[in-house]
Amino acid sequence: MTNRLALFGTATLAVAAFALLPAAGANAANKDIIGFWAAGVIWGKANEIALDKKGELNPNSYGVSNTTERTAFAGQYSGGERFIISEQDPGVNGRASDAVPLYKPQYWDDVELNGYLFHSDPTGEYLDPQWKNLPIGVPRLGAPSFILAGRNDNELFFIYGTENRWRYIPTDCRAHDESLSFDANFTGNSVGCWKDNVLTVVSKGFSTDSWVVKFGGIHSAEMVVTEKFTVNPAGTQIAFQRVVEDPMFLQPFDMGTQNLNRNNDPQAFLREEYPFVNTTVLELGGGC
Repeated sequence: MTNRLALFGTATLAVAAFALLPAAGANAANKDIIGFWAAGVIWGKANEIALDKKGELNPNSYGVSNTTERTAFAGQYSGGERFIISEQDPGVNGRASDAVPLYKPQYWDDVELNGYLFHSDPTGEYLDPQWKNLPIGVPRLGAPSFILAGRNDNELFFIYGTENRWRYIPTDCRAHDESLSFDANFTGNSVGCWKDNVLTVVSKGFSTDSWVVKFGGIHSAEMVVTEKFTVNPAGTQIAFQRVVEDPMFLQPFDMGTQNLNRNNDPQAFLREEYPFVNTTVLELGGGC
């Protein structure tokens, strides 16, 4: 718990520090991608959304990593209790999804061992890292909510509503710092490179304590994640794609493309993620 709180505090200080940096003239390509790329929440709409027609708190508000207006404000800003509902066992759609990496046969046993759908794990050793209160990391973290200019022309900062995380992204096509790549963490060591209207960010140097996807999506320390941000001519939309390569996989794992829309609403803002929630399944009384 202390480590997660420290992580949140670091992210908050980092965001505050960005505001104190000298004004920087980002290069032309970076300017096209700087902005707010999430729905966020709307200032002044909290009670209207969080409360039902009877003026009572709507209980259909739940979950970590959910930044919809209803979840963001239900209870926390309306004088009531914030509802946190979590379940480890997936529904039918989750079980049937084929959006998972294809592993080489020698790793099948390890994948099944880490898949809580297939065995009992009374010690919690093979749980989803998120259920052990570890960061979900890249690529599972998804798309950034805010993309900010850095102090120098050739750098960006990605800000995430999920877990209050942030990433530093140099965009000058530099070589990866091998010393940083060996210092494994949950978001990797990232380097970006522009070609026309596409920013490609390649990250490596990941902790093996994270998963690529739910349901046993393990990976090796050699995992490489490539994120592509394709900006439309008007600068109003980004096509965000993630591809994961790993020696454990039979082929690169394409996580699909997500369209991000620029949010120009002056009343919209990115709410701080809900603070530490103990989702350790053993603390909650066992798995589902």
